[in-house]
Amino acid sequence: PGIQHREAWQWGVCGDNLKYSTKFLKKFLGQKRVSKDLRAQIDAHNINVGIRAVKSGLKTTCKCHGVSGSCAVRTCWKQLSPFHDTGRLLKYRYDNSMRVLSVTNAATGETELAGHRRHSQSLRNTDLVYLE
Repeated sequence: PGIQHREAWQWGVCGDNLKYSTKFLKKFLGQKRVSKDLRAQIDAHNINVGIRAVKSGLKTTCKCHGVSGSCAVRTCWKQLSPFHDTGRLLKYRYDNSMRVLSVTNAATGETELAGHRRHSQSLRNTDLVYLE
């Protein structure tokens, strides 16, 4: 992270454990179930949007240690954005959510989500979606 002398810093051990929390969240919300049901696809999509929103706020935070603030050793760890920042991002995405339809892929025969907006914007992996 832009440090001139690599031996002058170390990773802290008590950062936010995003890998564990992502695994826990998917298990808790039941994303393991494999279903071609439209509602299950929407739920899975929105869960992944939420996980991406949390991950986008992951930052490296560092603290200096040394005599009189000399920063002889720097300890760094990964830290999530404050809860209200992530909440604000998700609220924005909720306010701009996209209505979706179920479309069958002619090549594979599988059902896919397709956006339904006036200007035919394609569905992005950051868009929250809903079914009317």
